[in-house]
Amino acid sequence: MHRNGPRLTALLAVLFAAFGVGCTHTQLRYNTVRQSLTVSDIHQKQVLDNLAKFVHDSHAIPDFAYVSQGASEVQDIGSLSLSFLWLWAGTGENSLGAGAERGATESWVLVPVTDPRRLELMRCAFQRAVSSCCQNGESTHCPNCTKRFNEFYTGRTHSTDDQGRPVLDETGAVASAVPKPWEETAPGIVNSECLHAPCWFCVGQKQDLPANLDCVPWGSYCGVYIWVLPGHGTDELAKLTLAILDYAINEPARAPAKEVVIEYDVDGVRRIPRKITETFTTTTNDYLKTLQHDGEQARGVEGDRGTIFVPTAPTPVPASPPQGFDILRFQQRLETLSPFSR
Repeated sequence: MHRNGPRLTALLAVLFAAFGVGCTHTQLRYNTVRQSLTVSDIHQKQVLDNLAKFVHDSHAIPDFAYVSQGASEVQDIGSLSLSFLWLWAGTGENSLGAGAERGATESWVLVPVTDPRRLELMRCAFQRAVSSCCQNGESTHCPNCTKRFNEFYTGRTHSTDDQGRPVLDETGAVASAVPKPWEETAPGIVNSECLHAPCWFCVGQKQDLPANLDCVPWGSYCGVYIWVLPGHGTDELAKLTLAILDYAINEPARAPAKEVVIEYDVDGVRRIPRKITETFTTTTNDYLKTLQHDGEQARGVEGDRGTIFVPTAPTPVPASPPQGFDILRFQQRLETLSPFSR
């Protein structure tokens, strides 16, 4: 029994080191999955703290940072040492040394939002979210939240009627052009129209918080505490969080582009036909329909490449360039009339 003792100890040490290193991937998988569950917690906690900030002061500036990349690492280090010393006298000494070490590292890289246009959208979203609970309306002047939402989701600050005038709501302000997700023709994504909801969170002080906060989302700012109850509250919190992430990460929508080709005679001499063709892209439907060039009326013709401006009727063409005709001034006039120049 005495002889087998060192051998058994050595065997156990080897097995410990082998199993300790072999289960590294298991621990790594567990840590990675647990770390990934914190992404939504990071985003929602920021949204809740910002909600508390806007309850405290509806004119505040939001703070938000989103997760861009992360890392999870588990490193196991095992060591085993054996030494034997034999003497001629028949006696000997031996020693056994074993060690194991595990290190785990988890990290996220956060990107703070510093673009003022994105912060404007977030500010409007938080103002709209708290307006049903605190009677603090969203900004209508600087910035105009309705126009900012319209531009982000549709590419235009306002929609127009048949006469090209902005569509107004019942109060005389610019109406929302953002499609409602529940409409048949809408894309159905979460947008600013989803933020119109009855009060869905509670407001109070620290002593008013529920006893069990482990499963209750809550946020605070300057002594103001808010918390969200399961059901309708968590649903609205999810919508607001998705909208804030949309403003933080995605680019605004662009209005449908249209190519417009304008052709006009340079010097008015038919014997030497020289024409300049201008092509520009317009992102609005309010582009020019007619042009006036030295008494020659031009009209817009819809073609495969867009609108081509051609004379409506032939006019007498002098043998020499018109007196006082300035091509640079004419080109500047076209650029002024062009919606692309706006």
